[in-house]
Amino acid sequence: MMKRIMPAITFLLLLVSIITLMVYGNTAKSSYVYDVDFNKWIEDSETVVMYDYYPYDKNYDIYGDGKNIKRFEDLESQSELIVKGHLDLSKPREEYVECVLSYFEVTDVFKGDIEKENPIGIFEPINSTGMPGILLCGDGYAPMVEETEYILYLKKYKNIHFGDSKYLYVPTSQRYGKYNVDSGILKLFTKDEFSDINTIKYSEWKDCEIFLFKEKAFKRYVEYKERSLEKYCNRVVCN
Repeated sequence: MMKRIMPAITFLLLLVSIITLMVYGNTAKSSYVYDVDFNKWIEDSETVVMYDYYPYDKNYDIYGDGKNIKRFEDLESQSELIVKGHLDLSKPREEYVECVLSYFEVTDVFKGDIEKENPIGIFEPINSTGMPGILLCGDGYAPMVEETEYILYLKKYKNIHFGDSKYLYVPTSQRYGKYNVDSGILKLFTKDEFSDINTIKYSEWKDCEIFLFKEKAFKRYVEYKERSLEKYCNRVVCN
């Protein structure tokens, strides 16, 4: 008798375990929150900005440190793609380790070919995953903001993981790869301002084009912006 009862009990226990796991799984799935959207940081009034000395390693880093860019012509020649356009917010900006994947609607191509892929995916050098509420901006790179036109200098990489596009792009130089077409804020910060973690609130400086405290680099950025607007937009810097 017991020999016939034991398999039935075992089966019932197994069935209860399966049902319990299914209920738990459905509960967990329904409670899941999409939590890799970069916008949660830029919309938070308490988010702060810090300058990030990017740990360049030629063996694996896709970002360039810009050391080979001594002239505006170097920036152009080292870029595979030069475009103008604006953020496309129909897709979320996703956080990854040491970067944010944003999508960019191209309106003009000055060099290269986007091969009918529009918008294009761009890895912006911003680390928002290391310390919650802090944007570590690689070499002073400022996140792109909506409703703003930019000229971008980019390099392309074969896309093997992130969606269906053939290529993804990164700034040719984190420091010199992006320029506002519209007038943004151009300010030379001090090193002390970056030393205090609470000094630079992103909500107050979101229209800042770049976060730099070295005068030589800042002057070079302004010069390259001037050259970019003159050549590609027939405009000059008005700041």
